[in-house]
Amino acid sequence: MLNAAYLGVRQQRKGTLQMYEIDKLRSFSSEHDYSSFSVVRIHPKVINQIGGRNTWVKICNGSHCVYRLALGAKSSKGFTHKSMEIDYDSCVELGAVSPQQEKDENNFYPCSLSLERASLTGKMFAHWHHPNPAYRAPMQLSIVSFFLGVVGLFLGILGYA
Repeated sequence: MLNAAYLGVRQQRKGTLQMYEIDKLRSFSSEHDYSSFSVVRIHPKVINQIGGRNTWVKICNGSHCVYRLALGAKSSKGFTHKSMEIDYDSCVELGAVSPQQEKDENNFYPCSLSLERASLTGKMFAHWHHPNPAYRAPMQLSIVSFFLGVVGLFLGILGYA
């Protein structure tokens, strides 16, 4: 089993996007989090407000951000509408947990993160910097090929003018 995390969430408004302040996390095990997409699991009440299932979200610690695909989560002890799960590698990448931190009675670690719906450029960034190289390399090649195709189209149109 692989590690993931539960995060307690507090909602805020940021312009037209909803942003959630995350203030605690708890270790969790899930093999699904290491498939082709890195996912974050969100309570059904929150996932509907952020854009629904399969929506890309941006998770930040103030200086660094990661992009993950939002999915729903089933009920479990301590998991509320102010909680979410995130894979262990994302926690490490964000510096959300250190070994010296104390857990509370429900095995939650304190943290300071924010969650919001990703923009279009954020989605492109998510694919370009995906943690799985078997997914990242083909996506990078397809994005570069698309832009080269657009340049070729414009050059072809200019050649006929």
